[in-house]
Amino acid sequence: MLIFNEPMPDCVPELYRSRQEDADRRYDLRARRQAQYQTNRQKLAEAIASDLPILSFGGYDSCQDCPDADHDTMTADDDDICRVICRDPACLRHQKRR
Repeated sequence: MLIFNEPMPDCVPELYRSRQEDADRRYDLRARRQAQYQTNRQKLAEAIASDLPILSFGGYDSCQDCPDADHDTMTADDDDICRVICRDPACLRHQKRR
């Protein structure tokens, strides 16, 4: 059995503290993303119930700068579908396609 008479260096507790801090931060960020995804799922459900146009292809070129277009619609970490909710049911661009 080896017995060391030297004190433990201060860097080891700091290492574990920083690892815990990193894990807490990742957990907090994931919880925030999940809350935003839940909000986006509700927003999409409300848009469907209100019969608003939902474009599953990212919208037209004119939709990119439109103040009525809602581009924040991610519902999961692996959601790569670019959906756009148009909040203007009288939008001429979408009525051509209906």
